[in-house]
Amino acid sequence: MWRFKQTPKGFRENDSHHKQFFDRLGTQLEYKEMDDWYNVSQDDIYQHGKGLLHRHYRNSPSQALQTVYPEHDWMMWRFGRTPKGFWENDSHHKQFFDRLGTQLGYKEMDDWYNVSQDDIYQHGKGLLCHHYNRSPSQALQMVYPEHDWMMWRFVHTPKGYWEKLQTLPGEQKRVVNWLSGKLSIREPSDWYRISKTDVRKHGVYIRYIRWILFRLCRSSKIFVAMLMRVYPEHNWDGDKLLRLSVGPARSSQRILFEAVKEILPNEGTDHVFCISHFTDVKEDFKHPNLLHPSGRAMELDVFVRRLHLAFEYQVSESSQSVTYV
Repeated sequence: MWRFKQTPKGFRENDSHHKQFFDRLGTQLEYKEMDDWYNVSQDDIYQHGKGLLHRHYRNSPSQALQTVYPEHDWMMWRFGRTPKGFWENDSHHKQFFDRLGTQLGYKEMDDWYNVSQDDIYQHGKGLLCHHYNRSPSQALQMVYPEHDWMMWRFVHTPKGYWEKLQTLPGEQKRVVNWLSGKLSIREPSDWYRISKTDVRKHGVYIRYIRWILFRLCRSSKIFVAMLMRVYPEHNWDGDKLLRLSVGPARSSQRILFEAVKEILPNEGTDHVFCISHFTDVKEDFKHPNLLHPSGRAMELDVFVRRLHLAFEYQVSESSQSVTYV
């Protein structure tokens, strides 16, 4: 009956006729499963029964389908158009991100630091277009306020974050402390060994690197100021800090040091070497019995005293790092 220009009076007021219409329309559009309905357009419906959508459901296909098939768990954001006012309800924002996390295979909150604008646009473009200044990090901070977000770990931080950071000593301390853990910083002087590559691979935004960490040929005053707030008792050498000439090698040496400690743990028995309680893995160890011709003690990058085992880390002429034992 809906294919006639005029249907019988009251025909469209019967809800069962609405379901009949969409059941038949799905067959005509060759839809095989419910998710196919996310592709339906107003034109698809108008061509087969304009009056239904026009007089009911506010011209909204998504609203019509939600009403006609209430038993289906609809993700309203997957339609080309969501019902009017849908995104004004904050609970829908959380529903969207809860479902998106599942679709992206996220297992823990830290996985969200990898989300991109495209990930969100592909599943629900309207949300970022009209809210949160198109910023995934700002959206997540608002949707999950109970989580202690580290905003610097996002690829896209909220607008003005890095400029504002200069006036937030507490946030600066969080950044430095987090990087200290990731880069195996054990004491303030370890910062002299850090390279540009080390910081980039731990997810710190490239603009942040340019702005605050690697004014390598100019000045490191801004970063030194941050370190002074975190380590006020240390006397910092701004010229030495983050120097490119030693950064990559020294930072990689620290990675080697941590790896040796992991292989030879501080406690327990190593069943391969049958030696108990390795407690003497040292870095930059000056061996009293190995002397240069000048009489100066030879410094070993990593040394295991109980095994008399030394590791020397060097950088080849092609800047490719090679470890020597």
